[in-house]
Amino acid sequence: MAWSYSTGERGRNRVRVAQDAGRSNRLFVEFRDNGRKVRQYLAHRDRGRAKEQAEQMAAGFRSNETRRTGL
Repeated sequence: MAWSYSTGERGRNRVRVAQDAGRSNRLFVEFRDNGRKVRQYLAHRDRGRAKEQAEQMAAGFRSNETRRTGL
C-alpha cells in the first residue's frame, strides 16, 4: 500500500500528498483548482517535508480563496 497524507477541509482547501504507486515511488501533491484536479510531483522524497508543504499549501488556500498555485 502506498503512503498518503491529507490536510485541509473538503471542498475548500484540501491538499493531499501521496507516494506514486509506480516503480519510481515519487511523492506528489494533489489539490483542486476551479474543480479540476491538479497533480504536481515533488523534487524530493522526504515524507516529513512533504507533509509540512501540504499543510502550508492548505493554510495558504484557506487565507486566499482565489487562484491555486502549486509548489
